Amino acid sequence: MAFIGSYVETLRHITTHPLNRKRKVSAVIDYLRWNFGQRLLDRDHVLPLAGDARVILSRRQNYATLAYTCALWDFPEMMFLLHALRPADKFIDIGANVGTYSVLASKVAGAFSIAFEPIPATYDELMQNLRLNNIMDKAVGHRLCLGSANGKIYMTS
Repeated sequence: MAFIGSYVETLRHITTHPLNRKRKVSAVIDYLRWNFGQRLLDRDHVLPLAGDARVILSRRQNYATLAYTCALWDFPEMMFLLHALRPADKFIDIGANVGTYSVLASKVAGAFSIAFEPIPATYDELMQNLRLNNIMDKAVGHRLCLGSANGKIYMTS
């Protein structure tokens, strides 16, 4: 039953998302298209974010469905970032994943981003997204895990 509940919660998020208020039916169709079509192809997808910013995602990213159906899936946080940052600002993205926030900060807001992502394969995807958006002069990636103490950490996929 929790399995069905997660689908219901995802659909609720999609249909109540501010960017989908006037396109609820289209958003549900996008959801179905993604989960029963695009996602099954097991390939990467270039998805629009805001302005001319784009991000490469695959079905491996658990938020890819929301990115495909809502663009700015963490709407309050992403809108805050876009409205608060200025070109003279520096944005630090700790646990950057594939770099969506760094792309928004540097490509759209014009700030300088410093992104940290410790997982090698995910770091490679982060760098791919920085190159895709042609922001290598405004963003730098580090394959490091930041924490309160020196040492080793084990990550899972």
